[in-house]
Amino acid sequence: MYAISSPPYLANSDASGTVALTSEVPRPFLGVRLTSGCHCDAEGGSTDGLCTLTSGTPQAKNVTALQTLAVAWAVDGAAGSTTPTYYPGGAYYDGLLASGTTQTLSGV
Repeated sequence: MYAISSPPYLANSDASGTVALTSEVPRPFLGVRLTSGCHCDAEGGSTDGLCTLTSGTPQAKNVTALQTLAVAWAVDGAAGSTTPTYYPGGAYYDGLLASGTTQTLSGV
């Protein structure tokens, strides 16, 4: 299981789920935080006015990162494999870090 989260704000209860994950699960890699993300990123282009009103407008870079990582991690999970580019040290993953799009989530 890996998480893709957004920064703390009112609509996500100040990232309480991410806080619980990172304080309770002792793994060096738990997923990523989209540094400028919002709940609506998961909805991408199909988001509606209510979501954007309460959570913000999705940014294309966040939608792309979320969709790419979520699909890659799900495929790897189902196949029992690891595609290195989508994890720390991999080209795609490290590119997201270098651009400031994501931060790595780590456990206790």
